[in-house]
Amino acid sequence: MSRKTRKPSRTRATLEALLAAADTDILRELLAALAADDAHVRRECLQFLEQRQPRTTPKRADAASAAILAAWNDLEPKLAELDEYGGGDYETQDSVGTELYELAERLETVRLIPDDRTTLVDQVCAYIRSGNSGMDDGLYEVAYAASRTDAELRDLAERLVAMGGDWPREHARRIYRSIDHERYLELRRQKLEYGLDYHDLATALWERGEREKAMDAARTGLGKAKGRLDELRAFVAERALESGDRSQYLDLQYAQAAADLSPESYVHFHNVCSAEEWSVFEPRILAEVARAEPELRLRIHALRGEYVLAGALIATMTCKAASGGWTGDYGVAETAKALEAHCPEQVLLHYRSGVPTLRRPLDRKEYSAIAALLVKVRRVWVEILRQPDAWRAYARALKAAHARLPAFQEECARLLPDW
Repeated sequence: MSRKTRKPSRTRATLEALLAAADTDILRELLAALAADDAHVRRECLQFLEQRQPRTTPKRADAASAAILAAWNDLEPKLAELDEYGGGDYETQDSVGTELYELAERLETVRLIPDDRTTLVDQVCAYIRSGNSGMDDGLYEVAYAASRTDAELRDLAERLVAMGGDWPREHARRIYRSIDHERYLELRRQKLEYGLDYHDLATALWERGEREKAMDAARTGLGKAKGRLDELRAFVAERALESGDRSQYLDLQYAQAAADLSPESYVHFHNVCSAEEWSVFEPRILAEVARAEPELRLRIHALRGEYVLAGALIATMTCKAASGGWTGDYGVAETAKALEAHCPEQVLLHYRSGVPTLRRPLDRKEYSAIAALLVKVRRVWVEILRQPDAWRAYARALKAAHARLPAFQEECARLLPDW
């Protein structure tokens, strides 16, 4: 064994002997000196002492509380840097986020002594008030975990109210909704603007058994709120269904479908209607379809089997399948595939509109996207329209026009069997 491997062993043995011989005062002085300027050592000492103290002693509780505060003091400089610069690199953000989460987890099992809780919540709330670190979720978790009793939760809620701002006050309302109904109502009525605000009030009243007040709040919201009405409509519709008010239920379901019209909302509303009810509402929802964007109209016409209308629309729409990246076609590509058998000539026009005339070299990824679109063109011409000669003439002209782009030719040859 080399001298380098023996030396630490002798050093450790010497240290253990000296520690065994030292009295309590000397050991305390040693630990205090080691921990004075090193937060990591201080935290390790606190965690060690916390684990060694009997569980029921006041000293164990003090040690556990001090260990939590030491962990916070250890991560706080990194948090301060994030707050100063408005965030940081992913590694630092992930590290601080993890430490905040772990601290919140430890607080679930540790009761802070009052002074330590005040210190921790003071500092956490300062960062929440700043809102510049990008760590709001973790900070709120720590603040909640440090506030266990109703008195502590009330203290946290009032700190948040004093900050101003929508998000801190929203958290305050959440706290008071569970511990003080009157204070919750006071704060809630200070902000009733969007549908979600009225939905929150209506559900809080409903859960307390104040059914008439809940419905009054919901109906007021439907008339006054500035948007975000989905949850509120669903709440009132469910109550209408429970009470047997089919007319109101259907009116609300229609309003929901029309406000966020999509193939999915169209199908959902169709499914909740009887045949007789649908005959009343169908003209109204089709009027909404007629006012919608072309992509949405195309999808709903195809869904309804209105292939003449769908074909006329898709023939005028530029295909984006060869544009690279996100196409932004809102389901047009899937609809075009479904329409190939019903209106192939119009779909072919759509596909061909996306094949560019290449006036400059592109990267191979873009060539590959164009070749994939040509596979669709070939499929319609050869397999559906049964016009292989037309495809071959088109492909021959395209190939000749781009003879000086070997990468394009290679990508087409890779995907097209007769290129």
